[in-house]
Amino acid sequence: MTYDFSCSILNSVRTFVPTRRMPNPVKMTVLESTNDFHKVCAVVRSGNFGHGSSVSLSSEQRKQLGIEGDYQAGHILAKMLGGSGSDLNNVVPMQKTHNNGAYKEHEFDVRKFIKQCEEVAPGKQVEARITFTIYYRPNQGSQTRIPNRIKFDTVMYTDGKEGVSYTGDFNNLERLE
Repeated sequence: MTYDFSCSILNSVRTFVPTRRMPNPVKMTVLESTNDFHKVCAVVRSGNFGHGSSVSLSSEQRKQLGIEGDYQAGHILAKMLGGSGSDLNNVVPMQKTHNNGAYKEHEFDVRKFIKQCEEVAPGKQVEARITFTIYYRPNQGSQTRIPNRIKFDTVMYTDGKEGVSYTGDFNNLERLE
């Protein structure tokens, strides 16, 4: 845990009070980006849980991304895992039913796997290294970039040693009722 120290003077006595510094949201690193796909990665640890942020896009950014109708601004890396809602590398238009359904299940699974690995290996550094590939429809005929598919590859590491891995693939165009 990281602490900052704030200085205050009370009754002419200088005191230093430790205050817990919240970690920044998880950084999304762009690996590759073309007209057809966008590939980003992130490293998630339990210390990141709950330190993400809500989506905060201007109406112009929402329009530019194509977030309207059946689509909502979805975190590629969930807020609960430390994903930033203001990082445009972490926000895409997602079908509401996917964002609140199967994709959300994936987010809970990542958190569950990290917690389980920490229980099995107490005191060791556990992290999920996740690579997301966001595929776009060819020739959409507009400037919006609505992904047709979002794929993630998750590999768990304990003290730098590779462990369990899994892959998920979401169709972002079909509406689920």
